[in-house]
Amino acid sequence: MSVQTIILAAGNGTRLRPWTETVPKPMLRVGPDLYEEALLQKNKQEQERVISEYNIKQKGKPILQFTLEDLNLLGLRDVTIVIGYLGDRIKEYFGKKFGNLNIEYVAQEEQQGTAHALLQTESSIRNSKDRILCLMGDNIYPIESVKECLKYPYSILAQEVEDPEEFGVLSINNGRVKEITEKSEKLISNLANTGLYVLPNDIFPILTTLKENPKRKELELTDALNILINKLAKKRVAVQYVKAEKNSCIFVSRSLDLLYASMKLAQKPPKNKRFIKG
Repeated sequence: MSVQTIILAAGNGTRLRPWTETVPKPMLRVGPDLYEEALLQKNKQEQERVISEYNIKQKGKPILQFTLEDLNLLGLRDVTIVIGYLGDRIKEYFGKKFGNLNIEYVAQEEQQGTAHALLQTESSIRNSKDRILCLMGDNIYPIESVKECLKYPYSILAQEVEDPEEFGVLSINNGRVKEITEKSEKLISNLANTGLYVLPNDIFPILTTLKENPKRKELELTDALNILINKLAKKRVAVQYVKAEKNSCIFVSRSLDLLYASMKLAQKPPKNKRFIKG
């Protein structure tokens, strides 16, 4: 089975205002030198000034570029990016070709949730037997974990966290995913859902009939995944749990996350065949 890659990059990024007033969150820039500059500042206000100047001067790389570079290194070829808020900025920057990647863009006209975003790509899946590698455009994933996920027919990437109440978490049984629970007040596990999935094409019929999540008032991808997991389990087909090295997945939600991402990038050895665009 071949793999079609889908990146969800349509969100508004409201928690990263004012930077996302002119740039979509996946296009915010990070890099080791941002962390080094921020370390010299005396307070949060000065650090945020450094972040602003870093992005105005277009230093470093956009968050999304790290994912595209890794997909290119892994030898994947076809990528669909779901764009929405300020999506033209993504389209103009990366174009239709990035390295050996062929990029198609699909618009999510209304922000109705992650399940709705994925549903917009159904017509882009050319072969009903294709697997789908789905990632979030505002996260940075370790290439080793992406590669490990692709070894299994279907899988979900998780990472241990110290604040599981802030994440969707995975329930695991014998290495298989039983359920994903969103931001539960009750401690279920500390395995956070990273938003990286290898899925069958069968997810699309589920998405078309999915009902709005009563808490979020959106069509939530995790709700669709739980339905899929149960359906596959009845056929004795597993969705494998893959555990990333602790703190190796980088989630960007707030200003300090931009600095944390830059710190983590400063700790990584350079990879071969990475390239700079822009």
